[in-house]
Amino acid sequence: MSCTPSCKQEQPLPDVRKTATVAHPAALELVGMSGVQVPLKIIDGNGKHIMLPATADFFVSLDVPDAKGIHMSRLYLLATRLLTERVLDTALLRSIITSFVTSQKGLSSKAIVRLSFAFPMEKMALVSGEKGWRQYPLTIIAKGTAEHVAIEQHVQITYSSACPCSAALSRQLIQKHFRRSFEDNDIIPFDDILRFLGTDEAILAIPHSQRSFADVKVRYAAVDSVMAIPDLIALLEEAIKTPVQAAVKRQDEQEFARLNAANMMFCEDASRNLKAVLERQQDVADYFIRVRHVESLHAHDAVAVALKGVEGGYQAD
Repeated sequence: MSCTPSCKQEQPLPDVRKTATVAHPAALELVGMSGVQVPLKIIDGNGKHIMLPATADFFVSLDVPDAKGIHMSRLYLLATRLLTERVLDTALLRSIITSFVTSQKGLSSKAIVRLSFAFPMEKMALVSGEKGWRQYPLTIIAKGTAEHVAIEQHVQITYSSACPCSAALSRQLIQKHFRRSFEDNDIIPFDDILRFLGTDEAILAIPHSQRSFADVKVRYAAVDSVMAIPDLIALLEEAIKTPVQAAVKRQDEQEFARLNAANMMFCEDASRNLKAVLERQQDVADYFIRVRHVESLHAHDAVAVALKGVEGGYQAD
């Protein structure tokens, strides 16, 4: 006897998660999905609401040893609905964590949400007043239980680092060249010196500099104390002094050259500058700093890592 369409609609779909047995019962720390494509509503650096594409990871714990699996589709549906409807802030992240845990009906007590995207900021040129855009790789992580949620921000800052050692060696060559050029003169007119310094011949050597990267992770003491993304970026760039630029005219490039000369740094200097500014932030419970100078002299990178050093916190490796 064939089944009618109404009969087919009434037949329940199999749910293996409920009926299958578990060969080796054990609780699992994390179960979920990674690389999920989601939309994000954010407030950009100008205070405007915009929609951005992001990549997300959604996880919950599986606390029941003999449960076959979690309700995974619930995580996707809950997260995508909330992320589409609401602007990204700490209240939204707390809502997602709480809804993840409660959606599992006793299977889970903890949840994690990780959102990775490029945060856009309009940047003013150093001198000319022109404007351009930068994008900052950013990851926001919320983890916890229905009662308590902790939030982390991971951001990458790109900057220029001029080598202090190379600068000292360059200055010595310029001094030697100046001595050779005027060694027969007991008195050198000021205008002659000024004219000489304006020639290509006078600047016999220049210090090398390179594009450099600071990967900074910040964990906050409380959800309500999380720094706004533009404020965190501004804080870190001010500590570094030489962030890469967007719109650049000649006067901006000249000022950038001056800033590089005034803020020469090894990777050790850059990491310590960032560490000092984060140490002054009372709401920051922990931090991780990894700076990488993509050397123009060497075929390898120079790297330094700094930690706050709290027990159970970020590790250097």
